[in-house]
Amino acid sequence: MLFFLNSAGTPNRILGTKLEDRIAMETEAGRESLRVWRDIWRNMTGEQRIAKAFQLTEEVRQVMRAGIRSRNPEASEEHIQYLYVNQLLAAHGTSLEQIKHQQKEDRTR
Repeated sequence: MLFFLNSAGTPNRILGTKLEDRIAMETEAGRESLRVWRDIWRNMTGEQRIAKAFQLTEEVRQVMRAGIRSRNPEASEEHIQYLYVNQLLAAHGTSLEQIKHQQKEDRTR
């Protein structure tokens, strides 16, 4: 079981919380950052939360593409897109090749 000591020195159980929360709770600065982030998020309107979600999604896309470009400096933009989509699909346990294969099988039935 995972625990951390709070400011009073009492152990608090953190098993079952999100990974980023468990990591943040390992230090006082992390706990404070998490508290501030939750306060900010709690005070946002629904529209602001949606806008922030879209902004963060776009930033993650840019970071993913930058990583792919750095590992494949000679790749064309088309190939970068292919690798990017495959990386997204891999998180869901599939790939473009598997999807193409399945579509081909479906057409032959």
